[in-house]
Amino acid sequence: MLTKETVRDALETIGNTFFTVSFVAKDGGTRVYNGRINTKKGLKNNERSEIVRKAFQANGVVPIKIDGEQFKAFKLDRVVSIKGAGQEWRV
Repeated sequence: MLTKETVRDALETIGNTFFTVSFVAKDGGTRVYNGRINTKKGLKNNERSEIVRKAFQANGVVPIKIDGEQFKAFKLDRVVSIKGAGQEWRV
């Protein structure tokens, strides 16, 4: 798996554009998501959302907006590959 630092650098390089991430899920299977990070539209900015945002950040969880209004998440330390901004990071 890629290191947390590599994934963070990749996400910073990609920015707010679409990307594809492949990671190992809790059940041991591989999942692939295609979406964007850092999207604010449709999110509420209240006390609860701030608590969730801090918990995600502390636990290395990255929320990703996929297909319309649906949000999913993946952990930084479980990423196998990430592709976006014309670049690809692999194990």
